[in-house]
Amino acid sequence: MKLFEAVERYVTRRRVEGLQFMSGQAVLRALCKHCGNIDLGDLSSSQIAKFTSASRFAPKTSGSKFSIVKGFVDFYVIRHQMSQLVLEKPPRPRSDRQPFIYACNQIRTLLHQAENAVRRRDMFGGETFRMILLLLYATGITHEEVLVLRRSSVDLAKRRINVDGISTRQPRSLPIGLELRRELTKYMNSTRKLSRREDLLFRRNNGQPIQYSNLTARFAVLRKDANLMPSAQCQVPRILDLRFTFAVHRLTQWIRTGKNLNDLIPALSTYMGYSTLTRAEQFLAFVPERFKEDLKKLSPAKGRRRWCENVQLMNFLASL
Repeated sequence: MKLFEAVERYVTRRRVEGLQFMSGQAVLRALCKHCGNIDLGDLSSSQIAKFTSASRFAPKTSGSKFSIVKGFVDFYVIRHQMSQLVLEKPPRPRSDRQPFIYACNQIRTLLHQAENAVRRRDMFGGETFRMILLLLYATGITHEEVLVLRRSSVDLAKRRINVDGISTRQPRSLPIGLELRRELTKYMNSTRKLSRREDLLFRRNNGQPIQYSNLTARFAVLRKDANLMPSAQCQVPRILDLRFTFAVHRLTQWIRTGKNLNDLIPALSTYMGYSTLTRAEQFLAFVPERFKEDLKKLSPAKGRRRWCENVQLMNFLASL
């Protein structure tokens, strides 16, 4: 089998699994261009290393490309259509950028200002902006996912939001609370007149899709209106940090109420669309210091039943 044919088959398989895999397809086609349309069995570790570690790529980009190519290689190795390759992962990029974790009163201020500080040149209404920010904070979905939600994605009766998979995020059905359902009901009723079920949930005033650049520009103004100052580490609050805040606030609440994090971290990882069930552990580093001792008691290295042995938890993960 030629490399190009193998790539197209793999991309088709990932899409059948529910992923859009647009960036993955672009990376693998670039690999074909780099190596030529060789036989799949002739693909070597050195060719892959040269492709993923090209000097024109940033370290973070190299790591992302490596993950995509490794998934492709593993797919065919498991099926005995190519030999096992020893792949060396590019060094992990070092970043001093820490997320800005919003306090609850800052979230309330943002939501209030988003709806009320409306200017004539704004591309979408304050009510729409507020609802976008509320969804980002209340569900932890990404800005990419929130901007492609359709009205049909929201099931108010069952209290669920069906999120399409974006890039490496898994498609999933998210249960939501009563308060969020009430806010969504109010918003959808107010925009029902000029909307159809298949329309985007959030649109600009002219009916066109909202772009991420529109959001970031609007958020920069909102940040000034809300008088949000940089953190002690000089980190400027971003709209992306609402996702981090969602995770940290959930973990903090669970620690306060004595929940078992070994069970809840896999659930949180799945809820946020990660393919690795322990990925949400990364957010523990941003939990307030006063909970560190509690954290050690709740998640000891040994002596606890593993989350995968909890039947109730596994049934919940399967339902998302």
